[in-house]
Amino acid sequence: MPESKVTIHARRLLADHRFQALRQQAQADPANIKMYVRKARQEHNLSDYWSELLPIMLLSNFDPSILAGGAVIESRTDPVTGKVSHKVNVAEEATLSDVKRAYTVIRDREKLANRRYSGRYAQEFRVLELRKANKSTPEIIKILKAEFNRDYDAADIASFMQKARQKAKP
Repeated sequence: MPESKVTIHARRLLADHRFQALRQQAQADPANIKMYVRKARQEHNLSDYWSELLPIMLLSNFDPSILAGGAVIESRTDPVTGKVSHKVNVAEEATLSDVKRAYTVIRDREKLANRRYSGRYAQEFRVLELRKANKSTPEIIKILKAEFNRDYDAADIASFMQKARQKAKP
């Protein structure tokens, strides 16, 4: 996969003699790192995206290959409902592939328990949730009977597990 624009830009910065001189100054005087970050942003015409990245680049041995790109994912949990929401911050340097990659990461983070399923598949996914909670088959049968008011046997549970796993695959 090709490198993101941010990674390429970071490699160019690290190879630049002016940035290296600024880096040496910052390492000699880490107390004034904000001043060196501001100076690097002005000198190299960098966006606000670099404000968090430049202190790391200036003060340590930084490997640009760890950068994900110009699309940064922020996750927040609502204190009232406990639901997690994701926000993608897109920098000027971001490419379409960076945004697509961020979306893929968010989609992959979604858990099975947070998805909503129609009533038709509710018992199948309930079996999967109970199995993930380390419940035994007799316990699952008892819980399903109480929740869905139906009789089940071990073969039903095995069938529900198989169907739920197939439907849960992306």
